[in-house]
Amino acid sequence: MAPNQDREAVPMLEVCDLSMRFGGVFALRDVSFKVLQGETCGLIGPNGAGKTTLFNCISRIYKPTSGNICVQNRSISKLPTHEIASLGVGRTFQNLALFPKLSLLENVMIGAHIHLKTGFAEAALGLGRTKRQETQKRDEAFELLEIVGLSKQAGEPVWSQPFGYQKRVELARALATQPKLLLLDEPAAGLNPSELRGFQELISSVRRRFGLTILLVEHHFGLVMALCERLVALNFGRKIAEGSPEEVRADPEFVRAYLGDKV
Repeated sequence: MAPNQDREAVPMLEVCDLSMRFGGVFALRDVSFKVLQGETCGLIGPNGAGKTTLFNCISRIYKPTSGNICVQNRSISKLPTHEIASLGVGRTFQNLALFPKLSLLENVMIGAHIHLKTGFAEAALGLGRTKRQETQKRDEAFELLEIVGLSKQAGEPVWSQPFGYQKRVELARALATQPKLLLLDEPAAGLNPSELRGFQELISSVRRRFGLTILLVEHHFGLVMALCERLVALNFGRKIAEGSPEEVRADPEFVRAYLGDKV
């Protein structure tokens, strides 16, 4: 079987007729699309289009009004939030969700704790298996900091680091959850051109290294064009276009959404 056929047969993520309503306002309305295994897909649209709402539905921060979300053919719509990461879904946030007083290493280790197998009593008493697992997770976290280029700063507090470095720490923490599907929310936000180039290369590198499937929300169209094989465009909570970056960029409805009816 050809690789593309195999990826088509087993979508990593499938969103089916998803709607999310806040009071009388629909933030999402009947949105459907798939992200294939190993693919990088971009979720784009003007401000208020519903992109972050969709991310929050996939992460189970929000409970959708209707519709279904499947990860590797398993519905996650009724799973509690804390089980989403153990299913292989990792995420970064548009507004950094780091612990500023903790070190870079400690922040990354927090992502790894979902995989600890010790019980509460063992953890509280600091028994042998807990210590071994903590040592292992510390080593893994340090390796992730090496991958994102920050191992020399591992012991320093996050607040002391430049914003671009903090973005890399959050990516490392997401990788520590051992994701199969990685959700990147505005990864380019706040980065200068030099940082943006480096972060683009880093995303490509970790995708190959860990065999990730990536769904990203991003306004920086240059980054989207460089990273994504396929795009899904939203406007006012509805899907208005889907296809390759070139196809979506040429879609009349997408052009109107960004540039107005006169165009």
